[in-house]
Amino acid sequence: MIRIVTVPLDLTAEADRAITPGVVLARQLGASLELVVVSSPGIDAGADTYELQARAAQLVGVTASTVVLSDDDALTGLTPLAADPERLVCMASHGRGRLGELLVPNLAQGLVHAARRPVVVIGPHQDWWPGPVGELYLGIDERGAPTATLEVIDELAHALGADVGLVNTTTPEGSDEHPSADALGVEDTRSWLEARGHRVTVRHLMGEPAVTLADTADRASRRSPLVAVTARVSRRRDRVLHGSVTSRLISVNPVPTLVVPVTVSAEPASAADVVTLGS
Repeated sequence: MIRIVTVPLDLTAEADRAITPGVVLARQLGASLELVVVSSPGIDAGADTYELQARAAQLVGVTASTVVLSDDDALTGLTPLAADPERLVCMASHGRGRLGELLVPNLAQGLVHAARRPVVVIGPHQDWWPGPVGELYLGIDERGAPTATLEVIDELAHALGADVGLVNTTTPEGSDEHPSADALGVEDTRSWLEARGHRVTVRHLMGEPAVTLADTADRASRRSPLVAVTARVSRRRDRVLHGSVTSRLISVNPVPTLVVPVTVSAEPASAADVVTLGS
């Protein structure tokens, strides 16, 4: 059960784009809202506290708490918060693309893999998204939907009171891949979700997965959808070299993206893994 929606900020206009979706999710989930900044040790936190409180004071219909964390690395500072099973982190991605990922790591994606928990990411092309969430779209390719992802969708869809839309994408060149032992194909996923009381629709579409998912969400904008995707590529080096559906989706998605790591756990990754992911 989500009790807190946490919105990490760096006090820039780009990061502030996550505040409104955070408010929407907090209201719909009946959770409290928390605005967080990670500040460098030794720097007076007074200015950061003032900026956070100024943003909190502008919110209508919700009261937000403010927290200033002290850490040289924003990733390691935020990881314990994102690892909390009763907390949902909602943050903006600056959308630097693959070259930018090579030069400056994507904090939002690094946080998903370091904390091993779902994170809602607001991409640079998100349009007005007033809420409440009416539908959760889950992208499924030939590899199927991991059961860890389905458990997240089950819990969140019930909490939001949202329907579930399965978007099965196939690339024109096709693929020889099949669902792994811990994943379900499209029809099995539908049955799994319907058995748990969800109303489920299925779309079979052909095209580049990230663009297809983003286009589907754009067409359903009146329902303020949330798009969910499993992040299977955990190492930043591999994301840069081979690309990532998750990275591409975040960069083009007009609605928030729920990024779910392939392994969902309440235990953060080891310190060595965090360094690898965030370096």
